[in-house]
Amino acid sequence: MCAKSASKPLAAARLILDFPQEGHAAQSPVAVQRAFARAAAWLAGRGREGGGEYLFADEWDVAAPAEAVFDLLADARTYPSWWRPVYLEAESDGPPEPGRESRQHFKGRLPYHLRTRSTITVFEPPRLIGADVVGDLRGRGLWTLTPAAGGTHVRFDWQVFADKPLLRGLTPVLRPLFRWNHAWAIARAQAGLEPAARRQVELAEQT
Repeated sequence: MCAKSASKPLAAARLILDFPQEGHAAQSPVAVQRAFARAAAWLAGRGREGGGEYLFADEWDVAAPAEAVFDLLADARTYPSWWRPVYLEAESDGPPEPGRESRQHFKGRLPYHLRTRSTITVFEPPRLIGADVVGDLRGRGLWTLTPAAGGTHVRFDWQVFADKPLLRGLTPVLRPLFRWNHAWAIARAQAGLEPAARRQVELAEQT
């Protein structure tokens, strides 16, 4: 994406955030537009850093309320229970909140395991949850939830940096393989998130 084309959505985001009453479009609810604007500004504000860069954006609908979906996505400790077989272990010292760190052990279809630490940097229930990641991978992810017919629309923006010199050099060759691996992992999330969120709702109704 060229800088000129990237500047247009960022400018629109700044307009919505700076002028919430006058700057929004007429087609979508203001709250939804502001959520997308905050997401765009946050991602753009991080900038593009050195090294091989991988950008992923995935979207799908979940037939469950945003609150239940947000609770699962925000709390990495739940991932091994529903994002299977990708997440093998996930630990944290407490519930999700700004600055909270969690530790993950996961794998994809490629023959290696990864260990990372994530720190929550964006926390706006039930709309936005973002984190910076370090460890075997370095990157940042942002989940954006918006109302949809019958449930919640989920968008995941994932920006990964290949810092090691060998990976940077092999980026043109590895990029299709990494994208295939990511697509497989996201498909597992799509399969597990909705049933888990619906179980959350059922348990809440029983108590």
